Amino acid sequence: MYPTLESSREVRHPAPVQVQRLCNDSIVNYFIYCQEQKMFNYAGWPCYIARIVCNTSLLYNEQKKTTYAGAVMPYTYTQFDSSLSLAMIEEALLNPVVKSVLTEITKRLRTEVLAELQDREISGATPNLKSLAMQHSKGDKFVGALLPDHSDEELEKTHEGRALLLSAIDKCLDEANNIHTCHEFLALMKAIDGMAFVYDEFEREKDSPFHSRCKDYIAPTIDEVGIRSRRPGDLLATTYGIGTEIGSDLIPAKVTVNSCLSGKARFFILPPEHRMRTWFEKLADQHTIGKPSLPLIASPSNATAKVFMMSQGMGLFLQDNQFNLDKAQIFANCVMAYLVYSGHHSFLEVAEIWNRQLDFLAIEHPEQLPVGIIPNEPTDARYIEDAEAPERKLPYAVVGNYSDFLHASYRNSVIARMESQLDDGLDLRFESKAGL
Repeated sequence: MYPTLESSREVRHPAPVQVQRLCNDSIVNYFIYCQEQKMFNYAGWPCYIARIVCNTSLLYNEQKKTTYAGAVMPYTYTQFDSSLSLAMIEEALLNPVVKSVLTEITKRLRTEVLAELQDREISGATPNLKSLAMQHSKGDKFVGALLPDHSDEELEKTHEGRALLLSAIDKCLDEANNIHTCHEFLALMKAIDGMAFVYDEFEREKDSPFHSRCKDYIAPTIDEVGIRSRRPGDLLATTYGIGTEIGSDLIPAKVTVNSCLSGKARFFILPPEHRMRTWFEKLADQHTIGKPSLPLIASPSNATAKVFMMSQGMGLFLQDNQFNLDKAQIFANCVMAYLVYSGHHSFLEVAEIWNRQLDFLAIEHPEQLPVGIIPNEPTDARYIEDAEAPERKLPYAVVGNYSDFLHASYRNSVIARMESQLDDGLDLRFESKAGL
């Protein structure tokens, strides 16, 4: 069996938690050296350590080097990200399996998270509804707001508004299997996103050790959050997706027609000229394979981290103590579609968090993985050459490769739909059909 985190501390190498924030090449090279010298006796363990250290894997980087070698890019990564998100939304609206996964999740959220929030409201505890009010008021009209005719102040600070807000979220979660439009998909995912933030508040109130442990693995680091900054001046978004061209995708806030506030309107990534790049930024840099850098909007996605911290804490994908990778991946694809299409995060910023929650699962709870993922016997094979390495069997996203992130059951159809949209010319303006 593989060593646990605790047993790993018996060797003379740094423990994962102790080195988690030391994101630099020397640390990564150290672990590669350890593997080369067979200082670790268990296949997979060096890679898990390396992923915790630099938030990626040896395999992840090796695949990155060859994914697009020699290929000609007909569109920008910004266009690819944006079109992929819409293609996945359309898949979710057509695919009963995707709707079934979302329905299973929302049933749990209604009874275990929203119900507690409603009980607190009825008891007079006055829970914090500021975030939910902002999400579902007129400021977010074009990206899934449930009550676009109401102000966030009304929904947060009036008794009638608060009741209306909680009722609207309840109704939305209850109708997860009955979504037919892009707006309904965005509203549903926004409601799930909101429940994740509520769940996070509840767990932090309880000072939950498990929740804190999840956060250490999954959430963006302080350094990663620090690479983003608020945009100078007040801007609003006028398009879906992650385009950030001033004057077309982003406009001054005083021009309020067909516009709203999204992540791309709030934040930008600070230039690295006068600071050290984070490892995450190095992942996005593809100059060594002759490709442009992958787009970054607001650093690794905290919203994605919260939904997967919630899913781990609630055991949303556990069945008979076995983790259902298929359902988890389908859900991750929907989270990506929602956050990228709404303009909050790029594809990579979501996919990296998906990879980190797989790390959490593989390191902390390997017993929950399907039989055959973790070998029972150690091996002397170099990890990077081991065809049976656990990471090769888990659905990790690969930098610069959209297909591997998508669930195999609809991967080809989503990619084909994305390509068709791009070839036909995709209009992402809020007033266009893209928002219907």
